[in-house]
Amino acid sequence: MRENVLRNEVFAKRLRPGERPMPRCFLIENSGSGAALYSARAKGEGEIFLGIDLSTGYFCVEGSERLWDECLALRGLDEEDLQNPFLVAQYVAAAGLKG
Repeated sequence: MRENVLRNEVFAKRLRPGERPMPRCFLIENSGSGAALYSARAKGEGEIFLGIDLSTGYFCVEGSERLWDECLALRGLDEEDLQNPFLVAQYVAAAGLKG
């Protein structure tokens, strides 16, 4: 996770001088509110992984498109993100916005 931020120019620029990435990683349990994420996907796909960098807002998700969409909708877009039409389209779809 740390290297994902440092080697990605867009996210590396979001670090203030002297600041380091602060990654946090989680495996989502297939119980409680996590069960809905597991039931929304094909059987046998394995565990759902979520990684978030608290310094930059970078995140990655493996095993759940729905969780990825929810993370993007929650994080939102900054001014630089708005210059990326592909990311804007993903955000619109993830946030359920209509034009």
